[in-house]
Amino acid sequence: RFSVSANPTNGGTVAGGGTFNHGQSCTVTATANNGYTFTNWTENGNVVSTNASYNFTVTANRTLVAHFTQQNYTVNVSANPADGGTVSGGGTFNYGQSCSVSATPATGYTFLRWTENGTQISTNPSYTFNVTGNRTLVAQFQLQGFAITVSANPADGGTVSGGGSYNYGQDCTVSATANEGYSFINWTENGNEVSTNPSYTFNVRGDRTLVANFERQSFEVKASLDPADAGYVTGEGTYYYGDEVTLTVVCNEDFAFLNWTEDGEVVSEDPIYVFNITRTRNLVAHFMNTEGI
Repeated sequence: RFSVSANPTNGGTVAGGGTFNHGQSCTVTATANNGYTFTNWTENGNVVSTNASYNFTVTANRTLVAHFTQQNYTVNVSANPADGGTVSGGGTFNYGQSCSVSATPATGYTFLRWTENGTQISTNPSYTFNVTGNRTLVAQFQLQGFAITVSANPADGGTVSGGGSYNYGQDCTVSATANEGYSFINWTENGNEVSTNPSYTFNVRGDRTLVANFERQSFEVKASLDPADAGYVTGEGTYYYGDEVTLTVVCNEDFAFLNWTEDGEVVSEDPIYVFNITRTRNLVAHFMNTEGI
């Protein structure tokens, strides 16, 4: 008679033990459970076979032990792209052991999914599973995208460019060009000044809403009299670009209006001089003395 057993007991099943006649042929069989592999048969600590199916001729009582070895598996984890974040939890595990892998995005990146051989297996950055084989897991990360919005204030004050979608860490340059009659003042965000340069460059770290502020240009209109006691002029003052200006001459007694000049050049011979302002004006109203004529 002989007996058979498994070591460890949950490593597998054995068959073939029992009572046999002297000289009878006997076959014992060892079948590994999931997560185990058959190692050998031993008797009194000595290896008698490395074959899971062991055949021999019975000549005496025997006590045979089937040895099984628990299977180990490797779980590899990596990040794509490599600078997109960090991963942890990989290593060597026994069959059926629980494994948790974790993915932490780097600044400027977001976690997308875990993939294996290009197939999505989880969208949770912390993924837990029971190990049943070797695995190669890749944490997929993506650069964060941000919106840069630009506008002009007032809308007809000028044009702006450079807004759009940008990745985290990308350089962005926004530009402001004043329309005729306007001057650029500054760029503001949430009412706070961020630049006084019409071309403003910055590194994108998040969504931004930038406003290019413009102001309407203003000009002085001044008038003098030649001679000074010849009368007076109305209409002097400060005007915005494009405004209509009306200068009117009122002559004193014994004087007659001749013309308007600027920088020595005659610009009008009408005592009521109307023009649209585009620059500072310094005008001289000329008179003729009519006393005794």
